[in-house]
Amino acid sequence: MLHPATRCAECHGPIAKEWKTSTHARADVSPVYLAMRSQGEHEACDRCHAPLVARAEPNSLAARDAVGCDSCHAIREVDSPGTLALHLDDIVKYGPLCDTKDNYFHKVGCSPLHGTSELCSACHSLSQRTSAGQMLTVQSEFEEWRASIYSGARVECQSCHMPGAHDAVAVGSPTRGGVPNHAFAMADLRKNAVSMGVSVRDAGKDLAVSVSLKNNRAGHSVPSGLPERRMALRIAIHDDAGHVGRTAEQVYGRMLVNDQGPAPFYAATRLALDSRIAAMETRQEEFTLEAQGKGEVEVALVFVDIAADIAKGLGVDSQEEVITRVLVPFGPRGPSGSRPRLPKTVEP
Repeated sequence: MLHPATRCAECHGPIAKEWKTSTHARADVSPVYLAMRSQGEHEACDRCHAPLVARAEPNSLAARDAVGCDSCHAIREVDSPGTLALHLDDIVKYGPLCDTKDNYFHKVGCSPLHGTSELCSACHSLSQRTSAGQMLTVQSEFEEWRASIYSGARVECQSCHMPGAHDAVAVGSPTRGGVPNHAFAMADLRKNAVSMGVSVRDAGKDLAVSVSLKNNRAGHSVPSGLPERRMALRIAIHDDAGHVGRTAEQVYGRMLVNDQGPAPFYAATRLALDSRIAAMETRQEEFTLEAQGKGEVEVALVFVDIAADIAKGLGVDSQEEVITRVLVPFGPRGPSGSRPRLPKTVEP
């Protein structure tokens, strides 16, 4: 029995409000999803982005909820990673709080599964068979988590993506601790996942820029999600007037290709490169850029929702979000050959 989020909000208003701001609530309307869906297999896309469509009556409000309430709370088990099994033949709603009571609208199913990463693996673990008959990994967050120290310590996906708060689960229920947040707050998590340290020193007519990146707060590799996502480390020299001089860039991501070159996952045949930063891994990058006079070095870590070459082929715009940005000023070279203000180390 399907219910739209608007109906669930009658009793679970604050939770529904959080969910409405999430990427789950917009999973079926993002430009990248719609562009890929128009070229890929609808069933494969909708299985996770709009899982209720195939199970709902025409014009059902619940089917328009993308990854809505019933998409998760109708799950009783996950048989294997990548398998979404929904049970919609009863009025039981499953969740991790096992001391709640049945009510007039639905029964409550005690589900420890809903507090584990295995639940998330229903969608966040995906492989496909290529035209050559080989299996190609598309979504790998669950497997990466399972291989990390977070799995051994049972730090689940929900620990970061759905942190508990002191709140009421429903209208009329008492406030309690451990009520999961349903906003998922992806932008906040991206800003906190990777720590960055920057060192700039004089190197003759050049500047030597060292950048240390550590993925110390994500239980999976970054960037995560679809393999078309990227994370870019960008270095730029600005002169005293603000003009950009020398630049450099290092890109991180999973690059899938076919015989024609870079390809979206559904048209790819193999993995060409995986340069992402694994959980608890530190990556050290070194750059040497020419710099005249005085100015500042800009170091920015940027999240890119889809690689530019793939975006162009799909006819969509690539969206960027600055994760961390550091500015290091430097002075002109003096008679002794050294530069004022350098060397300089910044750890934001």
